[in-house]
Amino acid sequence: FDYNHVRYTVARVTQASAFSDDHKPAGVYTVRVDILAHSDSSLQNPIGINYPSIVRLVLPCGQSISPKLVSLAPLFLPGGSQSGFFDFPVNSQLKLSTLVLKMGNGTAVAFS
Repeated sequence: FDYNHVRYTVARVTQASAFSDDHKPAGVYTVRVDILAHSDSSLQNPIGINYPSIVRLVLPCGQSISPKLVSLAPLFLPGGSQSGFFDFPVNSQLKLSTLVLKMGNGTAVAFS
């Protein structure tokens, strides 16, 4: 999906009670969404994206969760690429295919 001149690809969605690189667990489980991102090379200026304020994981019940950990850098240079993840705290194991990743007001990606 595209958001603010950046193309995002969901590479993988996993769930665990702990990830070895997460030193501040916030929920009983964590849903990790691995992301690949590449900005438009025709841009003239760097782009700043405040992921914690715009990214949400939507649960089957409709509840929306903010990420507790974001490893993507908030700044993209024209034509720049990066990979990282969003970690979302959840209180129980979830069927990953029932979840939706939202970015901003209009972009939603179902994991089904």
